[in-house]
Amino acid sequence: MTFSAIRRAVLGAAAVTLATGALAPVLEAQAVPVGATPVRYYRGVIGINPLGIPFDIVSIEAEGAVAAGITAAGALSYFAPSDDRFTSGDVKVRYYPGETALDGFSVGLGLGLTRRSGIDYRCIPTQTGCADSPRKSATGPTISALADYNFLLGERRRFLVGTGVGAKRWMVSRETRESVNAEKAWVFARFLVGLAF
Repeated sequence: MTFSAIRRAVLGAAAVTLATGALAPVLEAQAVPVGATPVRYYRGVIGINPLGIPFDIVSIEAEGAVAAGITAAGALSYFAPSDDRFTSGDVKVRYYPGETALDGFSVGLGLGLTRRSGIDYRCIPTQTGCADSPRKSATGPTISALADYNFLLGERRRFLVGTGVGAKRWMVSRETRESVNAEKAWVFARFLVGLAF
């Protein structure tokens, strides 16, 4: 093959590539119905639970896409119902079966660290009966299973409403759990509002 033939082949391939690239926006525009807002795909979301604040529940979560339909998230939370107090930090991995990360139904697993504080109501004998039960705290690793659903709302589908349920297992000894009047596993709910970016 001569040099001029090679040059013509390269120039022809470049022309086809440029023409295809120039037509791509036109083809994409034709695929969106008139008056419809194109779907935007975001790389991350961040949200808080504003409804929990009056009930001594504080939580914040950030989540980002790492692959098609797979995300990684970090969450911090504080929960203080009556005498029990929970402070936890978790790292979560979620899979979205619809292959659109951050939007729709997902299942996942989480690993974290939870500090529980509670009152041991067992009698501490004294000469006059039982002493006041002291507050004790303990910290240990946790593992959790998640089933969540994210709604992306608004004209640009940027406003996040996140819901879900999960179960968490505290990986500590029975003696440690009893010292803070805690069970080994519990169910929790997720509610977040935030923004996608």
